[in-house]
Amino acid sequence: MAEPVELMKRVDGADAPMTGEESYVYFKINPSDTNYINRILEGYEYVGVMTTLDNTGRSMVRCTPDTRELAIEILTSLGDKVYFEK
Repeated sequence: MAEPVELMKRVDGADAPMTGEESYVYFKINPSDTNYINRILEGYEYVGVMTTLDNTGRSMVRCTPDTRELAIEILTSLGDKVYFEK
């Protein structure tokens, strides 16, 4: 018999199994700023891993529920270089 899946409170408030993706932060940047922003995030160890999604500057940070708010705070501090996706 399979173990029951424990329901946890997700970042979006729903009661459902967490997959981890609900903690990811999606944003858009100028592609020429990719290395700069990635280096800043790398400077904060264990916040998350930045990944570019396409060549238009769509990117994401794979973070945990514990580090999501810090990742958003770091990206927000960069001002108009970062535009968050809904």
